[in-house]
Amino acid sequence: HLELGGHAAMVVLSDFDLERGIQEAIRGCLGDTGQRCVSTRALWIPEHSFTQGLQSYIDRAKRFRIGLPDDFQSDMGPLISREQIKRVDAMVQETIRQGGTCVLGGYPLNKDTLTRAKEEGFNFDEDAICAGGYYYAPTVFISTIYGMTAMDEEIFGPVICINPLPGRTLREEFENGVDFINQSHFGLSNAILTNDAVLIKQA
Repeated sequence: HLELGGHAAMVVLSDFDLERGIQEAIRGCLGDTGQRCVSTRALWIPEHSFTQGLQSYIDRAKRFRIGLPDDFQSDMGPLISREQIKRVDAMVQETIRQGGTCVLGGYPLNKDTLTRAKEEGFNFDEDAICAGGYYYAPTVFISTIYGMTAMDEEIFGPVICINPLPGRTLREEFENGVDFINQSHFGLSNAILTNDAVLIKQA
């Protein structure tokens, strides 16, 4: 067993159901508010379906119910501490300064950001948010590359980088996906979603 650091990547190939892939990515990133060492941090979607997949992720993230962790209606709870929410936000803001495009979230959820969160369409328990917990909006980056903080570091928050996966064939998509995954210095948990068992066996 090797502890190789937590910055899990997911690659969805063209032969896999896109909506199911997005659902898996949502669970992987927002489950436990991204505070697992195997939480999904980076997602690659085939170029020809990138816009569709990105919008699907955003729509699903907005529907995620944010609230108290002991409320069974909640899908996502708070971060663990004041220090962690400051750390997550600092890394998000650094990624923006580095050129990453934030297309959803990117800020703490509290009474000062309620109007913004409502305008963005998030689903949250207003009483829980205003009570002062350490909530952070589900955050999506595009146009990210290695060398940017969100792609390089363990954020441990509800933050994901979504980028297009090039490839004219399934094999090219697979090889490009493996190459993207292997550019990270983390390696605890990665996933390639495909229905082609032969492709995997030949890898």
